[in-house]
Amino acid sequence: MKRFVTAVLLAALASACAHYPLNDKLARADITTGYRYANTTLPREDGLYVILTFSGGGSRAAGFAYGVLREMERTKLPDGTRLIDRIDVISSVSGGSFISTYFGLYGPEGLDQFKTKFLERDVEGMLFRAAVSPVNVVRLLSPNFSRIDLASEVYDKTLFEGKKFSDLFAAQGPGRRPFIIINSTELDLGSRFEWTQDQFDPLCSDLSTTLLARGVAASSAFPVLLTPMVLRDYSHETNCGFTPPSWVANAREDIELNPTRHRNAMELLAYLEPRRQWLHLMDGGIADNIGLRGPLHAITSSDTWQMDDPARRRNGFTIQGELNRREIKRLLVITVNAATHGDVKLDAVQANPKLPAILGNISFTPMANVSFDSLQMLRNTMNELELRQRQPIDCQQAVSGTCPDARIPGSGLTPVSFYPVVLGFTSIPEQKFRDDLNAIGTNFALKPGQLELLERAAKELLAGSEEYQRFLEEVGAQ
Repeated sequence: MKRFVTAVLLAALASACAHYPLNDKLARADITTGYRYANTTLPREDGLYVILTFSGGGSRAAGFAYGVLREMERTKLPDGTRLIDRIDVISSVSGGSFISTYFGLYGPEGLDQFKTKFLERDVEGMLFRAAVSPVNVVRLLSPNFSRIDLASEVYDKTLFEGKKFSDLFAAQGPGRRPFIIINSTELDLGSRFEWTQDQFDPLCSDLSTTLLARGVAASSAFPVLLTPMVLRDYSHETNCGFTPPSWVANAREDIELNPTRHRNAMELLAYLEPRRQWLHLMDGGIADNIGLRGPLHAITSSDTWQMDDPARRRNGFTIQGELNRREIKRLLVITVNAATHGDVKLDAVQANPKLPAILGNISFTPMANVSFDSLQMLRNTMNELELRQRQPIDCQQAVSGTCPDARIPGSGLTPVSFYPVVLGFTSIPEQKFRDDLNAIGTNFALKPGQLELLERAAKELLAGSEEYQRFLEEVGAQ
């Protein structure tokens, strides 16, 4: 009887003590410190700017992105560097965030380790075994410790080994590593949440001390299977000196003129709402399953969440100015979309589908529609920018015959070359190959031979992409 009572008391104590790691408070918001775009070595002074986006889709997405990186590793540029060494930014979601974050830490040299530690392991089984462990069963009884916190511990032990965002920042500069944007979704706002210090400043929270595994877990926290990750918003209880950038005041009045700008401003201000003391983050795919919205905004707008820099030396993640000034001469954007398109299922029978099938379609269909819109926006945006840059040159040629002394502003600038590369399984021409890819699940365990399929898909899709092949030809890559 005493042993039983002792066991119960110990279980109760373990449950009461279990608590997720709380994000730290920020003493003072300072644009010169922290993991933010302003403190990277970007853009580099070679005129080439490369952005990758990695979609969600569990180990399937991570394996597909792995294959793309391997192909870029084999691609040599005329100056002797490899294309993989020229990646500037990776924006990732869910399964894609595992490889983007690991690549940000260790670069191309870490790809073999990632394959061994993640792609060739049954991470799904590890999550299950952790969840049914007697110790963790008791810990999960705590109201302050849930499945997402346990998943974060598994990811940290399996892959990230205690590394924090301060380590990611330390690796970025000297290693010429890309700036990694891990994307989640803030449930109450329904908006993208980027794991960067620019996003954490309004919360008066310090990202640098946060485990990378926490960000990756939140990015891949698929609803129901995993619980939301909780962050503390300290802005209501401390003054860390954060002030919204100056564009926000005007944007609040721009709902008719520029609804997108208005929405961005209102999202930022929402984090300063005194009642919003806690944030609940889930899978980034809910808001943007291909991680493209952030880069699109950076291409088309100079509005960022970074506080104003009086010296005008630092800005948040935007490249609009560099494009306008032609400091960026070639912009390559590769979207790695691991979404599948399976066989006819619901429509093959007359009977009404069961509730799980309905809920599944309700979950995935909006994400697929948003992804399609984002991809179309990428193509339209680049076409529009290319046309806009050609207009001064065309006008100069038109007036040169009648007014040889006339000078049209911008006519002397060489247009930027844009390369929108979209990689997706629907572009695979071979039906059997496409079916095999679509059969790969979205969990965190690949079956034997599936990684090879994903690597083959990456190779064939890059070889068949007209935009990617145009880029290789124009830069003289091999």
